[in-house]
Amino acid sequence: MEAVKISELPDMHYPTTITDEKLLDNPEVVPVKLYQDRVLFGIDNLSMGTPDDIISDANKRDAMRQYFEREMANIPADKKDKACLVVQADAFLRCIYLTEIIRVATYANFPNIYFATIEDPDWLSDFRPASPQ
Repeated sequence: MEAVKISELPDMHYPTTITDEKLLDNPEVVPVKLYQDRVLFGIDNLSMGTPDDIISDANKRDAMRQYFEREMANIPADKKDKACLVVQADAFLRCIYLTEIIRVATYANFPNIYFATIEDPDWLSDFRPASPQ
């Protein structure tokens, strides 16, 4: 059996950990919350429908784009390089939903996209690498 080692890589810069309270105090941060039955944008939890809506409904994607562009326009020019989309997603959502959020956010020129996580020191305990064929 092959062992897989996951550790910090040399010459790679990692984002720092930040708490929710400190994060939301930052006007350059735009949160996106993806639940199995709904998608919420911003600190005001603006509804963007369901995860299926964001991949199947062109009007929803356009509304997302407009929202992200408005948020970027509201960030002062000297802080645009720190603008950040923070995505919180249900662990059981398919990646296609996350991919669509990222695609639209990058179109709106968000320079940083982070994924919120919950600290779990045992997150690798069930990891089993695929066996070579």
